[in-house]
Amino acid sequence: MATIGSAIGPTAWAAIDAFEFNTPAQEQQYRTLIEELRCPKCQNQNIADSNAPLAADLRQKVYEMIQAGRDN
Repeated sequence: MATIGSAIGPTAWAAIDAFEFNTPAQEQQYRTLIEELRCPKCQNQNIADSNAPLAADLRQKVYEMIQAGRDN
């Protein structure tokens, strides 16, 4: 079972880590925001942990806003 968990774990983070950032500070800002923002579709989940399509859209929007120079 540990092998299955190891195989699934990196896959889950791969979707989040697919974004390229110009600076480590931008990446940290992104991670902080997606861990704080709650998924409107899922109860008691942030958009970082949610697999809902809406959460994926919101992660994309957060990324775009950071790339555009927006601040928290």
